[in-house]
Amino acid sequence: MARRIIDLTQALAPDGSDGSFSVREYERPRSGHGVFHRVDMETTVGTHVVTSRRYLASGYSLSEAPIDRFFGEGVVLRLSAANGSTEITQMDLDEAAGGRVRRDDIAVLAVEPEAEGSAKLTVFASQWLWDKGVKMLVLDHRITIGSSPSWNEERTVLTSLFANEIPVVRGATNTDQLSDERFAVMAIPMRIAGVEAWPVRVIALDPGEPPSTEPVAAKAVEAPSAPAESEASKASAEAGSAAAPTEASDAESAEGDEPPEAPAAAAPEATAAESATPEETGEEEAKPAAEPSSTESAAAEPASSELPAPDSDDDKPTSKAADANAADVSDEESESSPRSE
Repeated sequence: MARRIIDLTQALAPDGSDGSFSVREYERPRSGHGVFHRVDMETTVGTHVVTSRRYLASGYSLSEAPIDRFFGEGVVLRLSAANGSTEITQMDLDEAAGGRVRRDDIAVLAVEPEAEGSAKLTVFASQWLWDKGVKMLVLDHRITIGSSPSWNEERTVLTSLFANEIPVVRGATNTDQLSDERFAVMAIPMRIAGVEAWPVRVIALDPGEPPSTEPVAAKAVEAPSAPAESEASKASAEAGSAAAPTEASDAESAEGDEPPEAPAAAAPEATAAESATPEETGEEEAKPAAEPSSTESAAAEPASSELPAPDSDDDKPTSKAADANAADVSDEESESSPRSE
């Protein structure tokens, strides 16, 4: 699955304009005149992570912090902000999360891009976060800690998070590029013993699209035009191919003295006679002579095979041989003629 790489880290200016971060460049003659830098900074400069060593004596420093706290799956919670400042409540987090926050997630709190103000993380909001089992908190640079700009307010909120071993990343940027899907996020500091905070490079691997829908809308508008163009070009190609044989045949007939002979076709009369039905021609179809039924043959044959009755007793044969011959003839005729049923 392709993922967008989003850098949530602020860029630092090396000219010392920040006041808490400066860089000096120099050369070492004994190192081949190579270029080196000396950095003077506070640990909370730019986008940085703060561990529980800040306010808790028993808290862990950078070298003691569990490494699995600094990377995992994350979700972004977008919060609205008024022109001045708005306190983040548990209800605000519930509405922004929408049931997407799971145990051991990294929560990224962001302010909506169109908002002109900032938001304040309250102690009640921090309680909601550790109730959900969040293992690290990433705050947009427009989110401050505490209801008022005092160290006591900030300490109260952070202590409630540090007591549940939740490190806090402050000063994140580019949070408007995150989608509403779950993404991988990491913010790994250097392993320095005894130090409570350090600048980090916060990277998100987001599988979703950015909240802006302009590219998607443009793609949806352009998509139907492609098939239309292909169909038009296909239709024009077919029209050209259909017209080409006609023009070629016309040219050939114009050049020759005589038009090309058409292929021999069947005689119209024969074709019409074959295709016509008996009803159309008015003639009865020739049928084979029907064989006489057994009843008709039985009625016809005895009439032709019967012997004429003798006129008188004088004509009857007197000899026994004549009587035998007559009996034989009568038997043969009776066997050859069918019986009527």
